[in-house]
Amino acid sequence: MRAPRRHLYRSGQLERRRSHCFELDQGFRASSLLVAVSVIAEASLSYLGLGTQPPTPSWGLDLNKALGYLQVNLWMALGPGIAILVTATAFNLLGDGLRDLLDPRLRNR
Repeated sequence: MRAPRRHLYRSGQLERRRSHCFELDQGFRASSLLVAVSVIAEASLSYLGLGTQPPTPSWGLDLNKALGYLQVNLWMALGPGIAILVTATAFNLLGDGLRDLLDPRLRNR
């Protein structure tokens, strides 16, 4: 006679697998938010003159240099500003997409 088969749900293995996916998902989400915040923080510090110094390229430095030309040439400030906005938004959307992909509670919706 064969031993009775144990179901994954009854043994708790399925719940552990779901919780590990949830923890992994939260790690990806937190990492993507951290990258977006780091990009904005570096640009802010560089804009104020506290970040990277002039030989190193930085969007914050580009914004700082463009400050003197705003009335003459607005496009100098729009380039780095839009680049910061797009990069931070892209990493936030990446984190949301990974959460939607990996969260087992959202798969049935």
